[in-house]
Amino acid sequence: MSAQTAVKVDNTSLEVSRTIHAARERVFACFVEKEHYQHWACPTSVHISECDLDGRVGGKFRTVMTSPEGENFIVGGVFQEISPPSRIVYTWAWEQEDGSPGHESLVTVTLTALGKDRTQVNILHTGHENEEAAVKHGEGWPSCLDNMEGYLGR
Repeated sequence: MSAQTAVKVDNTSLEVSRTIHAARERVFACFVEKEHYQHWACPTSVHISECDLDGRVGGKFRTVMTSPEGENFIVGGVFQEISPPSRIVYTWAWEQEDGSPGHESLVTVTLTALGKDRTQVNILHTGHENEEAAVKHGEGWPSCLDNMEGYLGR
């Protein structure tokens, strides 16, 4: 986990905070535009092999993450709220083997400008099935944000 990322797990919820060295509008675009999202939205141990994203209220996303061993992890959800450039709320559910969504949780992203080229990213991910799931996501989100920082730094 990056030393720059703060993670707090409380039962079935987690909070992740990180300062990204990029303008808030660019960070916002990373969450709602496929051409950006597909470059960062997975832990560093896997890669995105498929990505569909309709970044508007009611729009859906589906991401296939593939491990080095070829195992796929598929997540999807629906955008509930989009308030450019400061807030995004969407559902999150891992796809089951039969293609149906599993347990649904909620992700709330708040972006605060810290000057011209820095953004405070706060992710509140609530409603996990259990504390173990919250802890695992608390390990994954910082890795995703490492990817975002690398992508935006190019």
